[in-house]
Amino acid sequence: MHPLRAFDIAFVGLPAGVTEFVYTVDEEFFRHYPGSLIEQADVQVNLFFDKQPSFFLLTFRMTGTIRTNCHRCDAELDFPVSLNRAVVVKFDSHREDEADDSHADVVYLRRSDSHLSVAQMIYDFLSLSLSERSITCDQLPVPRTCDPAVTARLQLAAPVADDHRWDELRKIKIR
Repeated sequence: MHPLRAFDIAFVGLPAGVTEFVYTVDEEFFRHYPGSLIEQADVQVNLFFDKQPSFFLLTFRMTGTIRTNCHRCDAELDFPVSLNRAVVVKFDSHREDEADDSHADVVYLRRSDSHLSVAQMIYDFLSLSLSERSITCDQLPVPRTCDPAVTARLQLAAPVADDHRWDELRKIKIR
């Protein structure tokens, strides 16, 4: 059995209304996504699957930590994550090649489909939660200082004097 098969939902047999699914996302999950920015995590995903006659409403609540590096000193951090995302699933013959951003949070299924995999959605939500911010040591719930050896080395590498090659370009007035 494929390890991500646990993230497949057989919606045909589900009763109408809300059904809750609980998943744990860890390093085993991210191993199946080569080139992922996330390699280690401990995130609990609560998925509320609301089955309606003509559509499904999926509400994801994700809490936990993702292991990442400080963007300033490169120290390993367990960054806390708390996300709430919703996705609408519709039955339609919508083509994937239609470039319409108004349907960004809508997933289309064929009437003949019986399963929905939420693994890619979970991966995308968690990956995008990291890429939208610059994470540093002082942004943790219990802030800590960056590695002093690295910050000292960065201050030594910073240019001391202004680069005079740009002086003439700074005089240009842009209207």
